[in-house]
Amino acid sequence: VMKLPSDVSKATIYHDYVRASKVLRSQEKDVRIISYRQFHRLWQELVPFVATMKPSSDLCYICQENVAAIMRAANQSEDEKSDKLKAAEEHLKAAKEERKAYKVKTESSRKNWDGLSEDQRKHGMSQCSVPISMLYSFDHAQGVYYPSNPFQPGPMYFKIARKCEIFGICCEGSRIQVNYLIDEAESIGKGANSIISYLYHFLEVYGVGEQHLQLQADNCVGQNKNNYMIQYLAWRCLTGKHMSCSIHFMIVGHTRFSPDQYFGLIKRKYRKTRISSITQLSQVVLESTQSGMNRVQLAFDHKTQQRVNCYDWKSFLSVHFKIIPLISKYHHFKSSHEKPGIVELKEFSESSTEEANILKAIVPGHQMPEVIHPLGISPDRQKYLCEEIRKFCEPEFADVTCPRPDSPLGDAGHSSNEPVQQPAKRARLRSHCRGSGHTKTVKGRVTCPQLK
Repeated sequence: VMKLPSDVSKATIYHDYVRASKVLRSQEKDVRIISYRQFHRLWQELVPFVATMKPSSDLCYICQENVAAIMRAANQSEDEKSDKLKAAEEHLKAAKEERKAYKVKTESSRKNWDGLSEDQRKHGMSQCSVPISMLYSFDHAQGVYYPSNPFQPGPMYFKIARKCEIFGICCEGSRIQVNYLIDEAESIGKGANSIISYLYHFLEVYGVGEQHLQLQADNCVGQNKNNYMIQYLAWRCLTGKHMSCSIHFMIVGHTRFSPDQYFGLIKRKYRKTRISSITQLSQVVLESTQSGMNRVQLAFDHKTQQRVNCYDWKSFLSVHFKIIPLISKYHHFKSSHEKPGIVELKEFSESSTEEANILKAIVPGHQMPEVIHPLGISPDRQKYLCEEIRKFCEPEFADVTCPRPDSPLGDAGHSSNEPVQQPAKRARLRSHCRGSGHTKTVKGRVTCPQLK
């Protein structure tokens, strides 16, 4: 597919064609000008792969740089042109190979899912009990805010409503995605601790019981592609939770995969629905697909008072494992029960395999990291929600989404009647005597009495 700039349409190109044809006619050349309808039909027949790029298209930055470099190479030597074309081809080839490998793993997982019994699909099995491989894809969606109104009131546009993060894990075999809704009061950030904790909970509660675990993620270094994630998978193999664990990262700029599709369905339903609480937001997620492929897991359920615990995996894993140098250049990592502490590394799916020993100390199978307790909403934030956002909630959900502060509004640091002491202004010093307080001026400039 070739994409034209977003400001260039078929009509624009047709007008350029008509203008150029008229210029040729003025030069007494026999040129026929076809109608726009015929021009559109010929476009569809001859070049259907050429389309106008939408402004929101998430194109690969490396691809854009390669295309720009090739266009700028018009006046360069043939060797330089060849090098730029070769770099662009190699990048596209690597992206195509990784996409092909992802599709192969997806098809294999769907065949394995189809081979399970109805009882295994419905209730699952104990960990490491089913001799199959299963692929799970996970990603963070862009956060959403509530209360939300499709008929957005004008003043609400400038306010910061209550935020909810969405973290989705899709089972490629069943095509079902579990979406973790993490309210800002329950969030500990988007780092390795939270990602690994939600993966741990998902595999404990929603896992099929596969012996061979495969994970697919984008190339976000801070969240997914880091040493803690690789160490966690090695930990799962050492503790007998899986026979082997693999994680695969997609090429930067070519990271569209299953979770993005489910997030798109959620956002489409979200934009059309009035939401005043996280309970209504979870209902939006459930109703975003007619077949129930989008499911919900609340980080904290107010009805059952159950919380998805987040653990301090960073501190725990760093005691038992070593880091892998230059981890960002690899895209495939694998740990197995047969080689404890050994991680197989591959730059691309077709590259040769390297090995790294990351085991530092013996890992006790019963030990778990310490629980990280969320900090909740600060008093200032709670005050803001109550004063600025509460009025946009439906009355029955106002006390849940925007509760009133526990203390009076005027007791946040200073009482409402007590004047707040302002910091004293620093006196302006003169450049000659380094003193202050001069009042004599000459032509608008302050003078120093020490000057003669």
